[in-house]
Amino acid sequence: MLGLKGKLLLMVMFLAAVFCTGQARLRLDEITAVFRNDFREMLYLPRGDGLKILACGFDAPLADALFIKALIYYAESMHATSERSRASGRQFTYALFDVITDLSPRFTRAYQMGALFLTASASLETNLDGCRLLEKGVAKYNSMAEEGKPVQPDGRWLFHTLLANTYEVNVQSHLRLAGDTAGAVEAKQRAAKEFRLAAASPEAPAYIMVAAAGYESVLTGQGGIENSQLAVLSVWQELYSQAEARGDKEVLSDLRERIEWLEKDIYNIQSTRYIEQILSQAGKKYLEQEQTPPIGVADLLRNKLIPGQPAAPLSTEEVPDAWLALPDGSFRSRQLAAMESQNHLDILLNAVITYRRTNGVFPASPADLISDGYLSAIPTPPLAGLGEEYKYNSQSGIFTVLMPQGPELPPEMR
Repeated sequence: MLGLKGKLLLMVMFLAAVFCTGQARLRLDEITAVFRNDFREMLYLPRGDGLKILACGFDAPLADALFIKALIYYAESMHATSERSRASGRQFTYALFDVITDLSPRFTRAYQMGALFLTASASLETNLDGCRLLEKGVAKYNSMAEEGKPVQPDGRWLFHTLLANTYEVNVQSHLRLAGDTAGAVEAKQRAAKEFRLAAASPEAPAYIMVAAAGYESVLTGQGGIENSQLAVLSVWQELYSQAEARGDKEVLSDLRERIEWLEKDIYNIQSTRYIEQILSQAGKKYLEQEQTPPIGVADLLRNKLIPGQPAAPLSTEEVPDAWLALPDGSFRSRQLAAMESQNHLDILLNAVITYRRTNGVFPASPADLISDGYLSAIPTPPLAGLGEEYKYNSQSGIFTVLMPQGPELPPEMR
């Protein structure tokens, strides 16, 4: 039995522990007070097995409650007054969805919504966190399937699809802006792999197979550059329909924004391609009439072969477009040609990366890529008529675009 002094000592130690705990929490609250939506509750939320013990067998109800909390976090972080607050929200959003899926590993919507929230970020790290959450879901579902447990509903096709979209749109863009072309091409490879896995997954809808085929067509150079965007668009449109049917208002505006951005991009590419056809028809007529190719659009206007100055849908404030006349009388958009050249460089670099992984060295020449079956042919540059060519460096394994320098180059290309 403890004496009076022992009891007093225990009481003092207890009060000291309470005081120190209170001070620690106040300090944590002070640290996170700079955020409008501070998420500080996440600092005290147990993880893994500890939370399962506290749940006392009510894992699924607790996961549902935390899921609702996560929706509130996301909605509030989107209205935060500073990027720092929004970034903090996304950081704790990942932690929260990680806990939710620990508690309820079959919670398909938690994986899906968490990934959508995280990939709405402008941060590469946060986008990769979204991928990590989806990969966790795939691994869990694969494990259940291997153990012969029922996987219902089977969300693997959806997880692979969201992974494909994130690597194609978000990760690739970040890496290109950072100047990491090889990393961007590997992101496209990963997107293609995830599309294939999505199409091969149980319960995958037919539109996923169409999207996967469209994406592959761009990687192999068989389809227009907009095919990859059409593949992604079909996915976002389906996800929007599903969210609308479920009443997931929290994500509808974000999905709508992504859809509108892609639709505008695709429309501009297709419109530019259509104008190219019109100008090329007029240019060939000019060649027949004058026995010399037009120098530019002005020649077509002077001969009244087109009704007026054509629009340039791909022009931006930073990079204006221009219509380039080729020796055969055809016309190309400078911007669209540059996009197609970049796609060709991605195809070539993709082949080089695969070659090196297999053989341990870079190919000695582009001919090796063809003879060894990595490519059926070297893509023809879209402005080959103006002297554009792809130059290969066997030391670095990099292809670059070369254009001739001098007076023979049209003014728009100088």
